[in-house]
Amino acid sequence: MLWNGKRLFVCATDDNHNRFPEGHPHCDSFGGFTFIKAKELKYEAVIKALEKGDFYASMGPEIYELYVEDGKVHLTCSPAQRIIMPPKGRNFSCVSAYEGESVTEAVFELGDLNYEEYFRFEVLDSRGRRAATRAILLRRNGLILYL
Repeated sequence: MLWNGKRLFVCATDDNHNRFPEGHPHCDSFGGFTFIKAKELKYEAVIKALEKGDFYASMGPEIYELYVEDGKVHLTCSPAQRIIMPPKGRNFSCVSAYEGESVTEAVFELGDLNYEEYFRFEVLDSRGRRAATRAILLRRNGLILYL
């Protein structure tokens, strides 16, 4: 769908069944959630953010900033093991932490995308939990269609 220029958003849920209490190793509650970027915590603002795609899915990591400046994509986040920009093809860009350390920011060159039509990000923390952004479409000339 993305290859055909369709907008897709990502959200997260925990799919819990509450068979085990909170704190139990088999508790399946609170495993996924959706961070929404709204101007205020009111129904209208939240719905508008959801319609625009101003949110991301997470199992734990937080994404603080995602912006484009001078042909580079910048992402800042909570301490992570890896920040990945997976393309639709085989090659991907990644910023990884050394063992025992963490990363909290990554900068990727838009020029590295070559012929990609979109890009997105995943943040992986030391516990294997992920956060994922929606896909950000590019125009044919490399300009951002929307962010």
